[in-house]
Amino acid sequence: MRTLKELKREDPYNSKIEENMGNVQRAAQLAFAQRQLEQVVAANPTNFQAIIQLYDTYAQRGRGDLIDALVMKVINNPQMPDRNFVDIAQRYIALG
Repeated sequence: MRTLKELKREDPYNSKIEENMGNVQRAAQLAFAQRQLEQVVAANPTNFQAIIQLYDTYAQRGRGDLIDALVMKVINNPQMPDRNFVDIAQRYIALG
């Protein structure tokens, strides 16, 4: 981020620098949210709201591998209510 700020000072009219700064900030926010949600889900594996938020965070970060693992945890959790299987399956199918 420091490098981008330096570039912005050197080339203040370059809109791509500001765009990239926004992308870096968004990626950092998503990574932070991911860590928090992973902790919430680990502490309470039936918290479906947190699971959905984590799923969406993984999707925004392009982490299909982590989505697959999360879906498998939901499917293999005997304490998970049946209605949640449909919800997670629909999201999974929509992701393509």
